[in-house]
Amino acid sequence: MESNLANYMDGWIAIGAWLLWDYELAEEVCRRLEVQQSPKHGGVLTGPVKWAGRTRYDLSTAASCGRAFLFAGHRTAAIASADFIVAALTHQSNPSGWLDLCFDEEWNRLDAPDPSEQTYYRFDLSKLGEKVWFPAFCSAFLCEMHQATKDLRYLAAAEEYHTFIVRCPEFLSKTIANGKAGWASGLLARSTGKAQYVTALARIVPNVLARQQDNGEFGESPTAQLVASGTVTSTTAPAEETVTPASLGRRFERTAEFTVWSAEFLRMHAYGLLSDAKKVKSNG
Repeated sequence: MESNLANYMDGWIAIGAWLLWDYELAEEVCRRLEVQQSPKHGGVLTGPVKWAGRTRYDLSTAASCGRAFLFAGHRTAAIASADFIVAALTHQSNPSGWLDLCFDEEWNRLDAPDPSEQTYYRFDLSKLGEKVWFPAFCSAFLCEMHQATKDLRYLAAAEEYHTFIVRCPEFLSKTIANGKAGWASGLLARSTGKAQYVTALARIVPNVLARQQDNGEFGESPTAQLVASGTVTSTTAPAEETVTPASLGRRFERTAEFTVWSAEFLRMHAYGLLSDAKKVKSNG
């Protein structure tokens, strides 16, 4: 995971530290991430060269680190990250077919050096099992930046990133069970009041909650289960591994993450968004 998610993961570490009142650690991580932020376009390096290789700036790292900057009060760095994500929409090679995820310092689009890692470089709307959390995280973070700054550019871009969610095969087949996609839909529903986001939230939430097993663990997504059974093929959702310390850690991590999304959905329900979804459905 270090090759594609090194600084992305550190963004979550900074947020976790801040929420646990370990402000010293949150500041240390944010300062290190700021050093790796491009002064040209505001993207944050995917990771150190020893892990990520060539200079690369990807959308999910910008969203994760930008959110960490926002939490920790690094407002200038957060705005730069958000501006990178907004500008990336103007550098897309084929937005009707896919979302380009990685760029260099000069906004040149990058391709994966290894075909098995292509999903970290492009979100392909024609394929199952792609990383829908890339556009979802961008959309959600931009919603939060709009709340913080009232900059309408961020809200408009958040809506544009959401279009990639609703055009993916899992959303169209009503099997989408991605927590970040639900989070983004709920934030947009609250920020815009538009019924389309309320409807998207209502489609996603039950599928996410259905991933929880009787013992409390959140399992793989429906798409990943199909891949594991051999029903469909994909390069992005491998079958569950034999239990090892690494695979067990991934299971704990997945359950922790989806517990967070469950809590977010509870807040959205308390705000009335899921009740609104029932009204939208009953009105056709």
